[in-house]
Amino acid sequence: MNIIKTAEEFLIRFDGKTFDTGNEVINKQRKLALRTATGIITVGAALNLAGVTGTDDFRIPNIVFITITLLIYILVSKKTITLRCGLYMTFMVALADLSGEMLHLGILNDRETIYYILADCILYAALMTMTIITYMPWTTATGFFMGGICYATACAYSGSEKLTDIFIILLLLNITTVTFSFYLKRNIRKMMEETQRLKEEEKTMLDFFKMDKDQLLSYIRLANRKGLSTHETNLLLNSFSEEAKQGIIDNIATIIHQREARVESLRAVLPELSTSEIEIAALIVSGKKLKDICLQLQKSESNITCQRSNIRKKLGLRPGDDLYTALTQRART
Repeated sequence: MNIIKTAEEFLIRFDGKTFDTGNEVINKQRKLALRTATGIITVGAALNLAGVTGTDDFRIPNIVFITITLLIYILVSKKTITLRCGLYMTFMVALADLSGEMLHLGILNDRETIYYILADCILYAALMTMTIITYMPWTTATGFFMGGICYATACAYSGSEKLTDIFIILLLLNITTVTFSFYLKRNIRKMMEETQRLKEEEKTMLDFFKMDKDQLLSYIRLANRKGLSTHETNLLLNSFSEEAKQGIIDNIATIIHQREARVESLRAVLPELSTSEIEIAALIVSGKKLKDICLQLQKSESNITCQRSNIRKKLGLRPGDDLYTALTQRART
């Protein structure tokens, strides 16, 4: 068990801690990849043993290959080893088998072996696709590095011009694929971090309002809906718990108090403004935009724009002066 734990710690360091075992979505994807890889390996090796595909020289290694692969899958199913360890072991055993077969075919230097080598390249690509969708970029890089060395060795031993001609193309494709795998993992990590941040913010907001998610959504719909009757408002509020309703009352009271305090402070430093202009100035100082001000005061954009112009004139602002900056400066005096 200590060996398994040590191996798991090494694998975490090798490919990073981005996706831990607690992530259900990633685990489902990895389980699917393990089942798929095990199924493809089993069927492919079985076809070779039956003489349908491949060469007869590699039947014994394929027996070992299929036995180890099935054993790894059973160990993962029994939770003797972790899913992460199982994936790595499956990928590495498959890489070892493909690399050995490619080197063996290159040494044979037979015309027919060229097609088998190209088939192995396709299998390499399929296997590395599995490492990409399980977000293991260093495993992807390791696989393509091993495949590149084996392919170059096979080219050197076979002396095949056909294999040599496509070497550069395969190399560029491999580099592009490995680069893509790293970018994919980085972007997925950013998405997961953003999702976690949103969950934390949602929890903070629900705790602040002392209500669950459905109640808060109802609260938002209530705030956005126009023309809600008293009866409809009471029905909606009665669906909240007493603690949630008290939270709403407290929050609204706090907002009203802050708004009134802001208005009074501006009234003291801007006595030249009218009551409606003071309300608009207070909203501007709080960072509200034109549409928000119109919505909150239930006035048209032309009305608010006209009053903003009046405020600018009373403050003696020039065309290039910022109204928000001027108001905030006066509010601090």
